[in-house]
Amino acid sequence: MSSDEAEDASVHSDAEERILSTGLLTIRLERLIKRVLSSPLQREFLTRAELRVPKHLDMRDMGRAVMDKVNTMDTERMIQLLKEAMFCQLRAASERASWYTFALHGQAVVTSPRGRRKIARHIEHALDGTADALVDRLQEAVWVVLFSRHQLQGLKSARRHTPVTATALVWYPGEPALYCSRPKPAGRLLAAVSAGLGFSEARPYPLSGRKLSTMRLMFTAKKSRRFHDCELPADEYPLEM
Repeated sequence: MSSDEAEDASVHSDAEERILSTGLLTIRLERLIKRVLSSPLQREFLTRAELRVPKHLDMRDMGRAVMDKVNTMDTERMIQLLKEAMFCQLRAASERASWYTFALHGQAVVTSPRGRRKIARHIEHALDGTADALVDRLQEAVWVVLFSRHQLQGLKSARRHTPVTATALVWYPGEPALYCSRPKPAGRLLAAVSAGLGFSEARPYPLSGRKLSTMRLMFTAKKSRRFHDCELPADEYPLEM
């Protein structure tokens, strides 16, 4: 085989691989988006993902409109959409899924507001670029959702449905607890998120169960022996309002 033929074969192979991986990614996205659009957070998903589709459509037509947009996206944009959809899916399941509690220690003095992007960059840097972090303030809680960068990169050349997992951690400002969707997250992950939120460490706490709101109430009750509201004034939150 001549060098020109070898180069043509390589280009053809790369093109086939991109077509295959993008096709698998589209199928994965279609299934995930269908689930998210059927949840109460469909509007939030459309806003987060910057998908400008008519709000008056029913779920079926909305799904078609979203997939029409997906079919025009490049792989990087599709992966970003996948992360946003998984973020919203975790949110939608927060009152059904299991949560595990970690007590936060060594709160640092916050001298200036710390924005979402700054927290995300801090966490990603602390994890040596092995994870992508999505951080957002949603109602009372701060959500941190982490994705393995290795898994996300694998989607670009996948020849089969490769797993993509996410770890969600939730913190209520003013309360020394971190709630995690995994029972045993890596120590460096906990350290990175704790530092990003302004604490020195997070230690396992013997409290787990379903429903995020229940876990919060139980932790507050155990710590103070009574239910109370730990909300801080708005200007003391370490996130942009």
